[in-house]
Amino acid sequence: MDAVAQEAEISKGGLLHYFKSKEALVKAMVEYTSESYREGVEQRVAHEELEKGMWTRSLIAETFEQAYDEEELNASFLMAVAMKPELLEPIKNAYKHWQQKIEKDGLDPIEASILRLAIDGLWMNKLMGLYQFDESLLHHVYERMIQKTMMMKPAIEEKKEEETKDE
Repeated sequence: MDAVAQEAEISKGGLLHYFKSKEALVKAMVEYTSESYREGVEQRVAHEELEKGMWTRSLIAETFEQAYDEEELNASFLMAVAMKPELLEPIKNAYKHWQQKIEKDGLDPIEASILRLAIDGLWMNKLMGLYQFDESLLHHVYERMIQKTMMMKPAIEEKKEEETKDE
């Protein structure tokens, strides 16, 4: 709590006025970060011009932005895991909602889920500080992921093509 108060440039007493415990502070950080993330994805969806893959693209784009612009806030997820995993409910609910949207995004749900898992891996890599990717490589990875959402065929079309080949 001392470090947080110092970073926020307020007294520890001032911090304790708003957050009665470390758990309350972490809970508020997780809620804020989850809400910011959710709003970012939904704003991107609202501005998407191409309906097919809009949820997948929006999640990819917002995750890239969140991973690199909100590093300190993202750390609240690690604190929640260590302290009390139930504090992660807001982000768990958001991911459940997004996965449902991705599976009905007009793309092959398996391929779209692979992209979602890949972006989750990039976010986790950044959060944990596992490996510092070259910015140019990350930009190309991002562009390729977005490109895949625009070129991917829906699962229904792929099944029809396979059935036609078998006849």
